[in-house]
Amino acid sequence: MNDEPGYRWHKSTYSGETNGCLEIRTPPQRGRTRIRDSKDRFRPPLICTTESWMSFVRSVSAQEWPQGPAGR
Repeated sequence: MNDEPGYRWHKSTYSGETNGCLEIRTPPQRGRTRIRDSKDRFRPPLICTTESWMSFVRSVSAQEWPQGPAGR
């Protein structure tokens, strides 16, 4: 399940009780952020730099990307 002591996976509150969302592992490790699909937790996570992840989050928060079908 990709779990290691001292780390936690966090799921967006937008997903509610469903498993249709991404999960982020915290804290970041050596400048890397791990992202996984909440529907398939046994699949290896996507790993990117924490800097690139934060840049992506900022751009989505600023609505620089078109909204998808969910409208969020």
